[in-house]
Amino acid sequence: MKLNISAITVAATVSLTSSAFAGGHSYDGPTFDLSGKWSEFRIGFLGDEAAADVIASNQCLKDYVEAAYNIPAKLYTFKDYAGTMEAFAGGNLD
Repeated sequence: MKLNISAITVAATVSLTSSAFAGGHSYDGPTFDLSGKWSEFRIGFLGDEAAADVIASNQCLKDYVEAAYNIPAKLYTFKDYAGTMEAFAGGNLD
């Protein structure tokens, strides 16, 4: 299975920085204009609770990604780990 290194790097960066800003802190750091490369940034979550609750509780991450990367972000939930990994490996998640 071949994974895109830049996608892994971006995903790791988002996950590390999102935890730091999840408390509603303002972000004055650098931004990246990915609008020339990607039309959207797709984020997947495991469905351990109701999909609407997962998306609502991660709205701050969506807002952060949109501000930091200058592209729209979309949040998706999956029923299980396998579905999330299939979507990521298939290029349907960033």
